Amino acid sequence: MEVLKLSYDELDDKEQSMFLDIACFFIENKNDAEKMLGDSGITSLNVLIDLFLLSLIYEICIDMHDLIRKMGQQIVCQQSKEFGKRSHLWCPEDVYHILKNNTGTDVVECISLDMSEIKEVHLSAAALAKMPNLRLLKFYQSRLLDNHFSSKVHIPDVLERVSDRLQLFHWDGYPCKFLPLDFSLENLVELNMRGSHLEHLWDGIQELPSLRTIVLSYSKHLTEIPDLCRAPNLQHVFLSDCEKIKKCPVVTSENMVQLDLCKTAIEEVPSSIGSLAKLKSLGLSDCELLKELPSSISNLQSLFQLKFSGCLRLEKFPDITEPMENLKRLRIERTAIKELPSSIQNLVGLVHLILLNCDDLEFIPRSICNLNSLKVFCISDCPKIVKLPSISCGLCSLESLSVNDCINLSEIPDDIGCLSSLRKLSLCGSNIESIPASIKLATNLRRLYLSYSKRLQSLPILPPSLIHLDAIDCPLLYGNIMAKAELAIRYCLDERRSFEGIFPGSEVPKWFPYQSMGPSLTIKWIRPNWGTAEFCGFVVCIVFSVEDEIPPWEDLCQYEIKIGDHPVELLYYNYYNYYHNYCQRYYSRRFKKDHTIVSYYPNQNLEFDYSLPRGGSDDYHDVTFTILSGKDTFKVKKFGIYLTFSPDPHKEDDKHIVQEDDEDKDPNACSVM
Repeated sequence: MEVLKLSYDELDDKEQSMFLDIACFFIENKNDAEKMLGDSGITSLNVLIDLFLLSLIYEICIDMHDLIRKMGQQIVCQQSKEFGKRSHLWCPEDVYHILKNNTGTDVVECISLDMSEIKEVHLSAAALAKMPNLRLLKFYQSRLLDNHFSSKVHIPDVLERVSDRLQLFHWDGYPCKFLPLDFSLENLVELNMRGSHLEHLWDGIQELPSLRTIVLSYSKHLTEIPDLCRAPNLQHVFLSDCEKIKKCPVVTSENMVQLDLCKTAIEEVPSSIGSLAKLKSLGLSDCELLKELPSSISNLQSLFQLKFSGCLRLEKFPDITEPMENLKRLRIERTAIKELPSSIQNLVGLVHLILLNCDDLEFIPRSICNLNSLKVFCISDCPKIVKLPSISCGLCSLESLSVNDCINLSEIPDDIGCLSSLRKLSLCGSNIESIPASIKLATNLRRLYLSYSKRLQSLPILPPSLIHLDAIDCPLLYGNIMAKAELAIRYCLDERRSFEGIFPGSEVPKWFPYQSMGPSLTIKWIRPNWGTAEFCGFVVCIVFSVEDEIPPWEDLCQYEIKIGDHPVELLYYNYYNYYHNYCQRYYSRRFKKDHTIVSYYPNQNLEFDYSLPRGGSDDYHDVTFTILSGKDTFKVKKFGIYLTFSPDPHKEDDKHIVQEDDEDKDPNACSVM
């Protein structure tokens, strides 16, 4: 420890101060460390790195070794036996002690208190006035329930003078209606009061030369934000869930990066917002009174993300008058927008476009196909959408297209196969009657979701790249989909790629040589060759019914396989866990007819116990296949297994699998448990 301290002793006062701030405050972000010391902070941080007192991960995250951090904390503890005469206080018990006993002094510079770790404490109005050199004050809650902020540090109606040197004023659930008397804003870098009881900040236009961050989210009583035009370094403003704020704050800082106005009562966004050249994120979700957006938004050339979900009165999407290369994510949900303008093609850098629950949206312009950077396009629960634009040769980067629960959509473009990069296509809950034959040209398509498409009558030849087919409760496909699934499986068998599918059906195909009428079967495997190139994999077919609503798929169907008493790892398989992320809406839906699950597991996806003896040519091993289900409502009616070997997986007289040793059994039978 003494050797490490030699490096500390070489530091100047500012560098030592930054080192102790990081060691005691657990500062983990480079920008947080630098902004407290301004331009000199960058130099100080580089010195600490050069002396190996800390390091940077991915150029942004500060990493300090536990021994070095402990040394810094010991340096502080050695300053005095009295807590109130130490420069940094971070232990909840120590902070609680000085607050309760009002023993702070001018030595104290930094206080960090996790209020989740202490009992209630009451301060006098002048409690912080005894610490005139306080730079960093952080009263926070590490454990929150439903964003409920409640300060355990209580003060009278108003807090008397605090330090003029204060740079960080962070107080979750701040209990007063107003900021402290004579509150100095000159050195303030960050004002963070989530869930505060503030009704008012300050009067008039104030000089805010150092201010970079304002966080007032969930301040339910705050009615307005004062003019921030004298805050030239302001970068982040968070006002989400300030439900009484009716006017967008005046922000002119050229350094502005993030503005979050979600769930406020603003009615308009001023056209001056277009001057925020460095703005990357603009949050307007759940601004239910917002009626329009200015076209000057297209001047935000640094904008990366734009969200205005839940803007119930927003009827028009603004014209995009200039190309926007940096806007990557656009989410429009629960708005009154009726159409997208043809100028949407100017969102040339757009990667994700999400349109959800837009009840009035009627028209998708043809120009949307000019978005050649678009990778994810989702249109769901938009009941007035009746057609999609012809794709032609556009959307060359599109990987995922979801058009779910658009109940009046009866067809998709004939040129869907032109989507050369498409990997996922979801048409769940639509009224389409057929899939265009051109889909076979979508040679990168891997996942096709068609569930609850009640009018879908047939499927064309599917592309050979397909590994996942989902057609739950498509009643008109009953009995005529298995042939398409078999062809898809054949492609996967040839290339040893996994496959999984679920669709209407009540029979296990005859080409499955091993079948049972229950959830388990056992076969005898001669001369064990699992885990070798000789064994290619197996196909499973399950016919099942569901007596109640469909349970979450992770509870529905899981497979377990044992060779003798030895489990084959990775065969305990959570079938369709994609539902947890993509299709939760379908959990409560029911279907009446039997359904079939077909899955192919290639050898390379399995893990075997290689310690098992390989045995001789006459050795037999029982191989048991079992379907597990955590729900009684899931009933397995039929079960089939098809094992594949090289070089000829179709040989009927396969010597690897034999009947059980019973002279009276049919030579093609297997053991059913």
